[in-house]
Amino acid sequence: MSADRETIAFYQGMAADYAAKVEPPSQQTRHLTAFAKALSPGARVLDFGCGGGWASRWLAGRGFAVTALDPTPEFIAMLADCAGIETIQGDIAALPATARFDGIWAHFSLQHIPRKELPGALTRLARALAPDGVIAIGIHEGDESLRDSLGRLYNHWTEAALGAILAPQGVTITTAHRHPDRGFDGRQFSALHLLARRGR
Repeated sequence: MSADRETIAFYQGMAADYAAKVEPPSQQTRHLTAFAKALSPGARVLDFGCGGGWASRWLAGRGFAVTALDPTPEFIAMLADCAGIETIQGDIAALPATARFDGIWAHFSLQHIPRKELPGALTRLARALAPDGVIAIGIHEGDESLRDSLGRLYNHWTEAALGAILAPQGVTITTAHRHPDRGFDGRQFSALHLLARRGR
């Protein structure tokens, strides 16, 4: 399950600008707050595809034990001096097989995984959830595959398709929210936010 090289190359070249410009808008913070409220105090959380690390910092600042994973070295370096945040540089293959989390924040990162590899990657994340664990997924909604004007790979997914991958792992979607949004490249899309929980 490898990260898309052209997508990673974009983030490597634009890491500082991307991190500076992609500040968490209120609606994204609202989704992160809802995710945090679904967790117990001090819960173990994975920020999958952490980017510039705004969510990792937000969660660590509220007492959660955060692990931030991203294949872009420049993003991981931005979190090097953040107390309470463990970092892993790599794609999902770098996640230890024994790793278990009470919550996984996968915020607009799964869509960069090649379509044929997403089911395996999402299954791996589901298996990393502890009993009663919660995963929050933000993704571009739809069923198309494309590269944006910046060269990044996007695979859009529907709620039904993601739910079908999660269900065999005992993970059930509990809430779904949609809203129109605009990407870093200016392209408009439908944002899909899912919250799903693993059975006890």
